[in-house]
Amino acid sequence: MQLLKRVKWVYVLLSVFLMALGASLFVWPNIPSVTICCAIGGGAVVLGIFKIVLYFLRDIQAVGEQNDFAIGAMCVIAGAILLIHPAAILSMIPQVLGVYMLIDCVFKLQIALDAKRLGSGGWWLSLLVTLVCIIWGLMLVWQPFGLEKHLMTLIAGGLIADGVQNLLAVIYMAATVRKT
Repeated sequence: MQLLKRVKWVYVLLSVFLMALGASLFVWPNIPSVTICCAIGGGAVVLGIFKIVLYFLRDIQAVGEQNDFAIGAMCVIAGAILLIHPAAILSMIPQVLGVYMLIDCVFKLQIALDAKRLGSGGWWLSLLVTLVCIIWGLMLVWQPFGLEKHLMTLIAGGLIADGVQNLLAVIYMAATVRKT
């Protein structure tokens, strides 16, 4: 049960971060993309180093932290790539984010359907947000606007929608766990 609470709070924090990042991109769409890429890369390197240090500080028997070293190393590598080659990475971000959203939507769709089967009253809201995220993810993959100016707005909307979708998933999963 303790692990479930930790996962819930990680999801909530991730959702708030995604929504805040998306809102900031809506407010300031002209922020240079390289700056954003370097900030994310720097954050990934710091997070990776933190996870690697935690791996060596924790007891080897600690369940749930067994992958800290691997996750930390992947974060450091991904962050270094973002810092070294931001322009190359920037060209792939919309498609990668779109594919991520589409894969994530499959899981969120299942959560919405499970909420309906369990009799949750607001399951339709989760389903609606999931459908919006599917459309947004497809738009990011295909980039129908093709203009750099609209791309930041599209990414910002996708981040906000994904954050809301994650919050709804946490709410419904917590309600389901409480019922059982």
